[in-house]
Amino acid sequence: YLFLVQHSSAGRGGLEHENSSVLQFPRFGYTDPRLYHDFATLVAHEHFHVWNVKRTVPRDFVPYDLVGETYTRLLWVSEGFTAYYDELLTVRAGVATEDRYLERLGEEISRYRETPGRLVQSLADASLLAWVGLYRPDEASPNATISYYQKGALVALLLDLEIRRLTAGEGSLDDVMRTLFTRFPAASDGFAEDDLIRIVAERAGSDLAPFFAAAVHGTDELDFERAFAGVGLRLERKASSPPRVRDLLGVRIRKGGRRLRIDTVETGSPAARAGLSAKDEVVALDGHRASIETLAKRLAEKPPGSTVGLTLFRDDRLVTAEVELPERVEGAWVLTRDEADEAGAEARRAWLHGGGRGAR
Repeated sequence: YLFLVQHSSAGRGGLEHENSSVLQFPRFGYTDPRLYHDFATLVAHEHFHVWNVKRTVPRDFVPYDLVGETYTRLLWVSEGFTAYYDELLTVRAGVATEDRYLERLGEEISRYRETPGRLVQSLADASLLAWVGLYRPDEASPNATISYYQKGALVALLLDLEIRRLTAGEGSLDDVMRTLFTRFPAASDGFAEDDLIRIVAERAGSDLAPFFAAAVHGTDELDFERAFAGVGLRLERKASSPPRVRDLLGVRIRKGGRRLRIDTVETGSPAARAGLSAKDEVVALDGHRASIETLAKRLAEKPPGSTVGLTLFRDDRLVTAEVELPERVEGAWVLTRDEADEAGAEARRAWLHGGGRGAR
């Protein structure tokens, strides 16, 4: 197997092939611990595709059409499950610590729960509409769509922990993936969602079709708290200090440059209620010039629930808006250990380090 690494000034990504992958990574990124962790997960992700995608293939992709667009509702398995394992394998390989993994998992859950589109678009639909959704994002995307990479990985996490709970640690998603690979090798006609659900039922000793109906085909909130309780973890909120502009206004600011240009106004946010729009440029707060460096700090100094005046350029027109700040700023989600839960700690070690029947 060959890794072809292309160093660049910025940007990262990868593309899997049958016996190789092409990786792009910043040439000076290896000395930064966070970036190096990103590189490790990139390597793990593309290598995992040797099995999940290149040899175990959704039926819609058989045979692969490398010229035209191919539509499937199973990208949450092909890419989402792979995204789950790329992080988990860094722990099992000793590249990342448990603490680092749990920190990154909390960050991913925070990003997911900050995406309004999770309550609008199902995971199956996100897969099917990838060519017109994920690959062609616009200012409405965060409010109307979700990433099958992101939610697919989180669904894989919940599925793994649920199988471990139902089998008292004797089974896992590892077993499911191995069985899927065995029954649907490269020479087969590929697998369908019903095949995956059937294998999960075998390995879990229980019909989990309702789980798939809710998590894959529905838009209800994912129940992380219940899942983490079985492995001695608590999911809690921790306010960022100082709060972000996004926490206070509910807008996403375009990265790069010096202008405060709004990329997205999140559904139901203070900014949405005040009538702000994507592409508005914030130029002043309460009559004083606003900048990228000062906006969050000055907003955080305002009393909770107070109203601030924003001056904006909307195209070439100067407009003003009165925005009521939230009474309470909700922080990011973090995972903490329940030190008193010895059984949970043992289950957590088996999960993070590959224990259970799937480890043999």
